[in-house]
Amino acid sequence: MKFIKKKAEQVSVTIHGGDVTPDYRCPTCGMGVAPEYVCCPYCTQRLYFESLLEKAIVAKCQSKESEEGFNEKGW
Repeated sequence: MKFIKKKAEQVSVTIHGGDVTPDYRCPTCGMGVAPEYVCCPYCTQRLYFESLLEKAIVAKCQSKESEEGFNEKGW
Protein backbone atom coordinates (compact mmCIF):
# COMPACT_ATOMS: atom_id res chain seq x y z
CA MET A 1 0.00 0.00 0.00
CA LYS A 2 1.44 3.36 -1.00
CA PHE A 3 0.80 6.37 1.23
CA ILE A 4 0.54 9.78 -0.41
CA LYS A 5 1.33 12.78 1.76
CA LYS A 6 -1.25 15.53 1.59
CA LYS A 7 -1.04 18.97 3.09
CA ALA A 8 -3.30 19.43 6.11
CA GLU A 9 -5.66 22.36 5.64
CA GLN A 10 -5.22 25.22 8.08
CA VAL A 11 -8.73 26.32 9.03
CA SER A 12 -8.11 28.87 11.78
CA VAL A 13 -5.64 30.35 14.23
CA THR A 14 -6.09 30.47 17.99
CA ILE A 15 -4.35 33.34 19.79
CA HIS A 16 -4.11 32.95 23.55
CA GLY A 17 -1.73 34.90 25.76
CA GLY A 18 0.50 35.84 22.85
CA ASP A 19 0.79 32.26 21.58
CA VAL A 20 -0.40 31.66 18.02
CA THR A 21 -1.67 28.11 17.44
CA PRO A 22 -2.89 27.07 13.98
CA ASP A 23 -5.81 24.62 13.77
CA TYR A 24 -5.68 21.99 11.01
CA ARG A 25 -8.06 19.55 9.31
CA CYS A 26 -7.28 16.34 7.47
CA PRO A 27 -7.60 16.84 3.69
CA THR A 28 -9.24 13.42 3.27
CA CYS A 29 -11.80 13.05 6.08
CA GLY A 30 -12.02 16.65 7.39
CA MET A 31 -11.40 15.75 11.04
CA GLY A 32 -9.22 17.96 13.23
CA VAL A 33 -5.54 17.00 13.43
CA ALA A 34 -2.56 18.31 15.40
CA PRO A 35 0.80 19.32 13.88
CA GLU A 36 2.44 16.51 15.88
CA TYR A 37 0.55 13.86 13.88
CA VAL A 38 2.31 11.95 11.11
CA CYS A 39 -0.99 10.60 9.85
CA CYS A 40 -4.67 11.21 10.56
CA PRO A 41 -5.87 9.02 13.48
CA TYR A 42 -9.33 8.75 11.89
CA CYS A 43 -8.59 7.73 8.30
CA THR A 44 -4.78 7.04 8.36
CA GLN A 45 -4.05 9.64 5.65
CA ARG A 46 -0.38 10.63 5.85
CA LEU A 47 -0.02 14.37 6.54
CA TYR A 48 2.41 17.23 6.38
CA PHE A 49 1.91 20.72 7.73
CA GLU A 50 2.69 24.17 6.41
CA SER A 51 1.54 27.27 8.24
CA LEU A 52 1.39 30.06 5.70
CA LEU A 53 -1.16 32.05 7.68
CA GLU A 54 1.02 32.15 10.78
CA LYS A 55 3.98 33.46 8.74
CA ALA A 56 1.75 36.19 7.26
CA ILE A 57 0.43 37.26 10.70
CA VAL A 58 3.94 37.50 12.19
CA ALA A 59 5.22 39.49 9.20
CA LYS A 60 2.27 41.90 9.38
CA CYS A 61 2.71 42.44 13.14
CA GLN A 62 6.43 43.09 12.73
CA SER A 63 5.86 45.62 9.94
CA LYS A 64 3.15 47.37 11.97
CA GLU A 65 5.47 47.63 15.00
CA SER A 66 8.27 49.09 12.89
CA GLU A 67 5.89 51.64 11.34
CA GLU A 68 4.66 52.78 14.74
CA GLY A 69 8.18 52.94 16.16
CA PHE A 70 7.65 50.46 18.98
CA ASN A 71 10.59 48.50 20.33
CA GLU A 72 10.47 45.00 21.84
CA LYS A 73 9.00 46.31 25.11
CA GLY A 74 6.22 48.22 23.33
CA TRP A 75 7.59 51.71 24.04
